[in-house]
Amino acid sequence: MHPLESIKLIAKYGLIFFLTIGFISIEGCGSEELDRIEQKDSKPIQSINKLDSLLDEALALKEQGRNGEALVVIDSLYADAQLLNDLTYLSCAEFEKGMNLFILNEVDSSLIHWLNALYLSKQLDDEPNMAQLLSNIGIVYFDKGYYRSASEYFIQARNKMEEVGDSLTESYAFTTINLAVVHINQEEFDLARKTLSSVKIGAWPTVDFLYYLNSGIVEAETGNYDQFLDLIDSSKSFKDEVNPYYLKVLEGVLWDKALKKKDLLKLRELLNKTKVESNQNDIDQTISWLYGNLILDSTYTVPSNLIDSLIITCSEEGLIISRLSLYSFLKEYYKIKENFTRYVFATEKYDFWKKESSRMNATSNLIDYYLVLELDKSKFENEQLKSKNQISDLKIKNQLYLNYFLIFMVSTIILISYLIYLKLQKEKKESEQKLSKLSENIEVYKETEKDLKETIDFQNQRINEVMENVSKIAILRKQLDDFFNKLTDSVELEVSPKSLKSAKIDLEAFFNNYTDLAIIATKGQDTINFEQPLFATLTAKEKKVLEFIAAKYTSREIGVLLSRSEKSVEYTRKNIRRKLNIPLEMGIDIFLKNNV
Repeated sequence: MHPLESIKLIAKYGLIFFLTIGFISIEGCGSEELDRIEQKDSKPIQSINKLDSLLDEALALKEQGRNGEALVVIDSLYADAQLLNDLTYLSCAEFEKGMNLFILNEVDSSLIHWLNALYLSKQLDDEPNMAQLLSNIGIVYFDKGYYRSASEYFIQARNKMEEVGDSLTESYAFTTINLAVVHINQEEFDLARKTLSSVKIGAWPTVDFLYYLNSGIVEAETGNYDQFLDLIDSSKSFKDEVNPYYLKVLEGVLWDKALKKKDLLKLRELLNKTKVESNQNDIDQTISWLYGNLILDSTYTVPSNLIDSLIITCSEEGLIISRLSLYSFLKEYYKIKENFTRYVFATEKYDFWKKESSRMNATSNLIDYYLVLELDKSKFENEQLKSKNQISDLKIKNQLYLNYFLIFMVSTIILISYLIYLKLQKEKKESEQKLSKLSENIEVYKETEKDLKETIDFQNQRINEVMENVSKIAILRKQLDDFFNKLTDSVELEVSPKSLKSAKIDLEAFFNNYTDLAIIATKGQDTINFEQPLFATLTAKEKKVLEFIAAKYTSREIGVLLSRSEKSVEYTRKNIRRKLNIPLEMGIDIFLKNNV
């Protein structure tokens, strides 16, 4: 928070305070209500005259500034009106008592009496007086920092004025400006600008002054400093026609914006106008003066007794906003002076009061506000005027709200349950679909497995048949080889050796075909690609043997198929293992499976 941010707040508070006092003092008890008093003829004339006399005396004392004496007369007026059960004079007494207390700065007590007057005005159906009271009550809530509640009261006041055709009056313009100021304090600058645009200007100097002043504040807060200065110049054109207090408010706004903008030229101008260094009656002005000097001259020194005095004054008067401004200034001051012990102290104090300020502004509930007031029981004695009907209506409304809440909760639970049910149904359907798909896949797998098994059985049967034939052919080949050897050795051979050799070659080719058939009829093994560099050193016979080894044939079976002895096949196996660098502990077929 800016050290001089409180200037803006104090200015607005005071602004609303005085502008409201301006019109409620003139309005008094309300013209409509005074007319009603004059028309009363059901009460004894002597009693009515006495009440009129007491009311006139109280108004005269108030005009003279003798508010304490006026309160004593109003108490007598209230007691006599209560004996006569005259609601009109009771309402007037409550109204005037609240106004006098407000002038005496007893804001909490004034709120109670204005609330009672509002209740009586509702019973009397006195719309103009109700509008005035709503606006006054809004001022109190604004002064206490309950901006939302203040906004609601100002809106109700404007609505009442519009209902009775008072939307073009000065009071209506004041209430509209009050509402805009609430928006400014809530940092709702667009709403504040829109509300101010509906204010009628050109008819009342004070309204024009406040319009330009608050419009300037809006522009300054939204970063349009040049436009702020133009609007301030417009407000200054009415300075000779408004209450002197407003000039003080204007000066406070100028201080705040100049410090925030660090406008050195404007600060020098303001400091030259403010000759007194310290004014304990205006703490915020003193802080502004000190901070302005510090900005213009970083070597500026503040007397320690002045700082202590400001701290004590803020503490005694309970000024939270002023404390924030003071400790924010002290943080900056001690930081420049490099007094870090005091800087830490000021920082801790600033953080504490900032939390207190946030807590104060956190709630806008009207009932909570009564808890904050902590008034004596005597200040609430007039609360007994609330009728049983109001309490009954409140209970009915509370019960109605409770029923609405229960209906909402039950509906929400039903809706959530239905959504959960839909989700579970969807998940169940998806699970069933997955199971169905899985079952279909299993059936397909079973059919595929069955077909594959049948194919394997058929292939095994064919292989077995081939192997039987190969075995038989191998035996036959052996027998024929023996036969040809005998024929070759026989001296009595009538067949020429050339023919015999040709027949043997043809027979060898025939049996070699069956050797190849044996290799093809393997147990599902892939053929070996001998084009790979790995097999470059192998002979044709070694490659043939290697094919049989890959097909899971034993050395004996390979010897039969190739018409070689088992030992010869074993020798060939050793050569293959050596050339391919196959370890002894690893089978040749395993090596081929891993590497080929």
